[in-house]
Order: sequence, then C-alpha cells, then structure tokens
Amino acid sequence: MWIACVVLSSIVRVTIGASGEEPNGASTACQISSDGRLVLFTSSATNLVSSGPISVAAFLRDVEVETTECVTCEMDGAGTSAVAMSPNGRYVGYLDSLPNYWVVDRWTGVSHSVAFWGGDVASSVAAGTHQGVDLSVTDNRTGATVDSIPLPAIGMPYYTSLSRTGRFLGYQIGLYDPQAGGVIYSRYVLDRSTSTTELVDENERGPTGPMRISDDGRFVCYAGRTSTVLYDRMLAATRNYPAGRGIVMTPDARFIAWVGAEGRVHVLDRMTGMIQPGPYGRDLSLSDDGSRVAFTSDLPIDRHDTNGMSDVYLWMR
Repeated sequence: MWIACVVLSSIVRVTIGASGEEPNGASTACQISSDGRLVLFTSSATNLVSSGPISVAAFLRDVEVETTECVTCEMDGAGTSAVAMSPNGRYVGYLDSLPNYWVVDRWTGVSHSVAFWGGDVASSVAAGTHQGVDLSVTDNRTGATVDSIPLPAIGMPYYTSLSRTGRFLGYQIGLYDPQAGGVIYSRYVLDRSTSTTELVDENERGPTGPMRISDDGRFVCYAGRTSTVLYDRMLAATRNYPAGRGIVMTPDARFIAWVGAEGRVHVLDRMTGMIQPGPYGRDLSLSDDGSRVAFTSDLPIDRHDTNGMSDVYLWMR
C-alpha cells in the first residue's frame, strides 16, 4: 500500500544566464551528484557562461555557490551528447560529434578519450565472433576493458545498465515471437563477480527503458506495462507501484522517482510508503538520499522564465 502526500518544498532554477538573464537556448537535465549539490546538463544556450559555446555543450551548476561551469567548451568537436557524471562530480563523460567519447577530470583539467562511459564503469554492446554479442565493460579510470561478456546468439541486448559499483549488469533481450506477432523482451541481471545470470521478467511487448539496480544488486526497478515494478532478487518477490516512465532509484533502493501519466514527477519513499507528487517534468535524476531531484521542464515554473524553452530545475523536497 502506498499513500500520496504533499510536502512543502522548494524548486530552484539551474539554467541561468551568466549575468542573470534568460538562457537563449534549450537545456536538458542529465545527472545530479550524489550529495545533490551539482547538476549536470546540456544546453544550446550561448550565454550561460561568459565565453559560451557555439553549439550544444555540457554544463555543471553548483547550486550552493550559484556558479555554472562549461565542461566541454574547450574540447575538440562540436556538439555534446551521451553525457554522464561520476557520483562525486569529478569526472564528466560525453560524446562529441566527430564522434569521440571523452572523460574530463574536473579536478585536474585533464581529459582523455575512452570507448564508453557510465560513471566509473561503463557497459556497451559490440559485435562478437561467437555469432552472438559481447557486453564490454570499461573502467574509465584506466581506460581499460575489464570484462567482455559473451551472450548467446538469441537476440540483441537493449538498455544495458550497471549498478554503481559495476558488479551487476542489467539488460533486455528481444526475440521475435511468431505466435505473438512481434518482438518479446526479457530482462536479465548478470552478476559479474560470479558470472551468473538471472531472469528478472519476460514476455514484455517492448523495451521500456533501462532497469535501475541497487548497489548491492538486491533490488531491480523498471517500468512495466501497467506499473512501476520493483523486484527483490533475494526474496524473488515483486512490488508494483503506479505506472510511470523515466524511472530512477537511489543506490540503497529506498527512494524511487518517476514521471506519471499526467506528466508530474513522483517520489516514493519505500520506508514510509509515501508518494510525494511534485512539479511537471522529465529527465529525472536523484541525489543519494532522495532529498533532491533534478529535472527538465518545458513549462515556465520560475516566474522569471520567459524564454519559452526547456529549462533545468532542482526540486528540493
């Protein structure tokens, strides 16, 4: 059972011009740091910093001291996508338009090109020689591929995702089912330390986005066909919550956030059973303690928001 509740909270605008003016381009939230202080986002605005980029770039906003830093303005190539950040905000990874994938060490200013990004450890899909596919795992601290996992030739993995420790890898496999008249998807979790794979769910009609995996690998959260699903791998038990999209979860699996059918952000506290409805938004990211939610909004939540473009906000619950 869950209970909806309304709690007084504040919303802070993240995308602000260098001199306090309206951004002259659209912005999209990417990630929040573990402590909720730093918000990473991409933007086509050229006036967020004094020497703005000529195309889409990655920015980092420190909401405590109210400063914005352009992470990718000095890098080669135009355009920025596939942006991610390590939990402490030190490393930022992104794909430029050449395309090269870069990891920037913000503390030292050093950057290097790597294959893929996903925090400290990244997962990717590459063609294999065993008539299947390989899931490659790369440690971006060293740039080395630390694991290459062959999968049987039963289909292409979709929406690969890693626990923050890099131990647990989640993915979906799609297979054509002639009786169903379409592709059926199944979800799996691989424990890289034991090389064991567990089937989490099957017979989905389509990929619904990546699973979220707790740090200890016990809990797996994903968008089902009719509900938000939390699967407890230890108890082999499933809990269903209101349907949503863009699901995110804290590393300890206490807080789960999603965007409801009406477009509002919802945050569930599993310890209390309370669901707190919030602002209208998308592209969610949660701080580790669940107290802060970064999101993108196409609506003018801030009364000074008059640019008619998407902006990034921080919901302090």
